[in-house]
Amino acid sequence: MHSRILVCLLFAVSLSACGKSQPISNTTQEKSTVQNTLISETPLTETQQYQGTLDSIQTFTPLPGPCSTPEPGQLNDLINRSITIKDNGKSLIVHVTTRFWIYLDDRIYPLQDLLKSIPAGLIGYISNGSIRGPQCYPVMFEAVREGRGLVQIKDFQLMIIVDNSLPESPLPLN
Repeated sequence: MHSRILVCLLFAVSLSACGKSQPISNTTQEKSTVQNTLISETPLTETQQYQGTLDSIQTFTPLPGPCSTPEPGQLNDLINRSITIKDNGKSLIVHVTTRFWIYLDDRIYPLQDLLKSIPAGLIGYISNGSIRGPQCYPVMFEAVREGRGLVQIKDFQLMIIVDNSLPESPLPLN
């Protein structure tokens, strides 16, 4: 019986507290103002932005086994719409906001190495484009700004040219 009364009292107290606003302390307001001032008045260099992007990419840990193999139909579609080992030494021409996949052998070209070789600020990693999981190829990227850069992982090289005035490369590359 006492426990029912206690539960009812706690329920009544919690209901009476609903809708009442608590004043924000000056300390919280001051911290918020300082943070907003520091963020808005401190421009980031391209190198700092690039490092921030690298820091935000998940830390990769070894998988317990190899990446799963997609269904044959899906595999063919991915290969035909991706940069693959056959494109070694070629150039990819895309426009700003164009998305594309890079699909290499996970065992030979670890994904960590690919992400470290991305030209600073030229292309960005699209996390929801990693359809076989965050640690497996293919990996989707989007062209961020015009320019050119070289992706090089071990013996694989790909020149990426982002230029809105040139026609885009058809995939697979010729």
